[in-house]
Amino acid sequence: MAAAAEPGLREQLVSDLPPALALLGSLQEQGLLQRVRAGAFPTEKGLSFLELKAQLLLLYLQGLAQLVLEKSWGRSLAAQPAVLRLAELRTVLEKMRPIEQKLRYQVDKLVKVAVMGALSDEEEADGTEGKAAGKKPLAKGGVRKYVPPRLVPVHYGSEPPAEEEEDECEEGKEEG
Repeated sequence: MAAAAEPGLREQLVSDLPPALALLGSLQEQGLLQRVRAGAFPTEKGLSFLELKAQLLLLYLQGLAQLVLEKSWGRSLAAQPAVLRLAELRTVLEKMRPIEQKLRYQVDKLVKVAVMGALSDEEEADGTEGKAAGKKPLAKGGVRKYVPPRLVPVHYGSEPPAEEEEDECEEGKEEG
């Protein structure tokens, strides 16, 4: 059965090889900068950090897929140009991490605003703003009375409370 499938697979590979080689050649000839200058990427608003990271991750995955393919054919990975590209992409992605951590607060804040804005629009359309939240209906003026949050005292000291020390002493006496 494997021998019957092999000629069909071989024919498919032979038919797909020329377009794949042409595409690979065009990718190698065109650099990212040339494609941006030619207008291949919409950059009128600037290339966002998150879009750049997504594209770099996609390139990284493509390189990994190429290396897996080469390895499945039994070829050595030492002379593969994809190894160098992967090392470069990994370095760039690692250098992007501190910037991403600095932007995380802003991104989370914008996501929260977007989600809350969408939820508040839906609630207003339903007319269930006060009921859905489980709050009391508004007074005549539409203003609620301020109720301060309840504070619960919490022990932050490094020493255990006195009661626990006494219990430990009593347990020690019973054992001895």
